[in-house]
Amino acid sequence: MNVLLNDNEIKLLNDKGIDITPNKDYSESEMFELLDKARDVEVFYSQGSSDYDLVMANQYADIADKIQASIPNV
Repeated sequence: MNVLLNDNEIKLLNDKGIDITPNKDYSESEMFELLDKARDVEVFYSQGSSDYDLVMANQYADIADKIQASIPNV
């Protein structure tokens, strides 16, 4: 399975130590691992109180949603 993310989304994941390779054929378990990591970052930012935290939580939520949408039957 491929994850269809733009360059900025990939950079955001990489900035948090989440390695993602464009056009890589990920297994289902790898996709769920990426999803879990993206959701963890989303939760981290959602616990903050600044405007920046809110923006970042929304960005990581969108990324996690895209990853989830790439997994069949989820």
